[in-house]
Amino acid sequence: MNKVLVAFLLSRIYFLNSFKVVIVYFINNFSAWVLHGQVKDFFGEFFIKDVTKVDNHGNPCENEGGLFSKYEINLDMIPSYLSIRVIQVIHFIGSSVHIFGTKKYSSNPLQKEDEDYFVALLQSLQNRERFCSIEFERVIEIMREKVAQHLYSLMMNEGKLLATFKTF
Repeated sequence: MNKVLVAFLLSRIYFLNSFKVVIVYFINNFSAWVLHGQVKDFFGEFFIKDVTKVDNHGNPCENEGGLFSKYEINLDMIPSYLSIRVIQVIHFIGSSVHIFGTKKYSSNPLQKEDEDYFVALLQSLQNRERFCSIEFERVIEIMREKVAQHLYSLMMNEGKLLATFKTF
């Protein structure tokens, strides 16, 4: 009986340590996506994938939005501990940062102080003994609000949408 218990405890420790490594890798890929709009997934294990089209010479082709990269959700790689809604929010955040962080728009939705704050939040998640999906979703929601506020501000102020509505 004691050998079974010891084997179980050792298996549990091994599993938790392995999961910790996976979470660190996940948080690193997640951070690159939501903070910089970049996918740095060399092994195809992240749930956001770059589907950029290339020409015959291997050069990226410009897509409809005038950008060279297009990102999609890779349904096969969605972790079981995240809901589809959370995945869609993550896709929205990273896509917004990618689009508005390009030289064409030069208006990254996450300012430097926001980025520092989110890096600290993500590091605290990464350093936890166990991954907490509720805490992770809270961080994602804070990021979504910040990006949505920035996009609203762009539409109303820089896009002069409010002035357009007032003319009607």
